[in-house]
Amino acid sequence: MTLIQSWPPHLVLAPLAQVDPPFLAWRDAGYSVADFTITLQDCVYGLWRAKEEGLIAIKDGFNLEE
Repeated sequence: MTLIQSWPPHLVLAPLAQVDPPFLAWRDAGYSVADFTITLQDCVYGLWRAKEEGLIAIKDGFNLEE
């Protein structure tokens, strides 16, 4: 929705925030305590930021050779 329909992150995340049980954050599969986690919010805001900065453009397609 963020890339194709240009929805801002808060609209994309609104229905996901209502899921019960909530989505767990991704973490490394190591044995020790996780040093960091990545949430769905982190991913959606990252995609939105990349689109705003021109790093991702779905209309241009993807160059497989690149």
